[in-house]
Amino acid sequence: MLYHHFYNENIDWITFCTKQCLSDVKYKNQEIHPGIYIANISPNELSQILDNISKTGAKGVSIFSGNEISDEQFSILGSYKDLK
Repeated sequence: MLYHHFYNENIDWITFCTKQCLSDVKYKNQEIHPGIYIANISPNELSQILDNISKTGAKGVSIFSGNEISDEQFSILGSYKDLK
């Protein structure tokens, strides 16, 4: 789970950690699915995060929203169907 707000990090930290996890994977068939807490993320930031994750080679993403997800965030998530 890469909850950058909890660690006072910016969204680039998510990409850094995802790349680190991918380089640490010892088995070729193991997949990385970063966990993102989106309750405090703007739609623009969410698009940037998903763009960056999709470029790392991660196979998917896990989304955690608590009880908060906007229609715009939901729409953005739908546009990243390749990240499962």
